[in-house]
Amino acid sequence: SDVYKRQLPIHSDKATYKAAAKIFRSLSSIFTIKKLHLEFYSTNLNDLPIESLQDVFQSSDLLSSFHLGLEGTLVEDSTIEKLCEKLAMVQLLSFSLNLGWTIITDNGAEHLSQLLRKYSILNTLHLNFNNMKEITDKGYGEITKSFISLRSLSTLTMDFSNCGEPLGYMIDGFQFLNPAIANISLNFTNVLISGVVLLILFDHLAKCVNLKTLALILSGTPTSDRVVVK
Repeated sequence: SDVYKRQLPIHSDKATYKAAAKIFRSLSSIFTIKKLHLEFYSTNLNDLPIESLQDVFQSSDLLSSFHLGLEGTLVEDSTIEKLCEKLAMVQLLSFSLNLGWTIITDNGAEHLSQLLRKYSILNTLHLNFNNMKEITDKGYGEITKSFISLRSLSTLTMDFSNCGEPLGYMIDGFQFLNPAIANISLNFTNVLISGVVLLILFDHLAKCVNLKTLALILSGTPTSDRVVVK
């Protein structure tokens, strides 16, 4: 097959930094990987062997799609900073990052936004921030402002469920979306977001003239100017 994909689901809470390093070293010997999917769901990892992961990136010139699942792990901003530094050297067409239930803060969000600004050819972006209490509206705003650099973006999926605070500022970044984007999926479950902010969001999305698929999870009951998404 002309598509090579390695999926490594690791669900044991005994996964360690050393074990992850061994996995990455093994992968670095495979030179034909085009799509790499790594999932460290609910492990006790508090860091990633970034240097070993860099070897994987450097070993395959064909790599164009990368997913990293860190949901429920103990990784911190310092890990995201090092990860983004290495990813900035890779020209990806598809990038997926699951940070749900982690303790990443606005500092980590800033590093992620800087990375996205370097991905001008990216066509697919999936970001999961489910139940992230430490990133504020401002932090999310830094990420969405990076949309101005993603001029080839065709598919965007973002999950802000249970984010922990009202959202408003971050909506401004949606005005920078590629007008030719075709697919958008946004999840605002259990998020406090005002009716005014939603109208601004809809106004920005209306400028996406090539939009084929739009999925918005906005279920909830308006209260005055506010909408509590449940």
